[in-house]
Amino acid sequence: MRSASSAITDEVIQARLLEKENAAKPRLAHLFDTKGDILNNQLSLTGDNSTLKTFGSADDFTNNYPFAPFHFQLVQKIFESIRKAGATGLH
Repeated sequence: MRSASSAITDEVIQARLLEKENAAKPRLAHLFDTKGDILNNQLSLTGDNSTLKTFGSADDFTNNYPFAPFHFQLVQKIFESIRKAGATGLH
C-alpha cells in the first residue's frame, strides 16, 4: 500500500506538470484503447512483479502521459535514498 504522501505527490505532479490540453485528452484515451495492452506488456519488467504499477485505464494513461505510473515510485525511492545518504553522500 502506498503512503498518503506518495499519492499526494502523484496528484500534484499530474496537476502541475502533466496537465493536458482538452484536445489531447481524447486522442490519448483512443491511443490507450487501441494500444494499451501492448504498452502495459512492454512496461512490465517481469510477469510476476506486482510492485511496479502500469496503466490501469485510459484515464490513468492520459493523466500520466508521457510517464508510466511506476516512474513516480522510482523517483520517490531515489529521493528517499538521497535523504538517507545525507548531504555528504555515501559511496
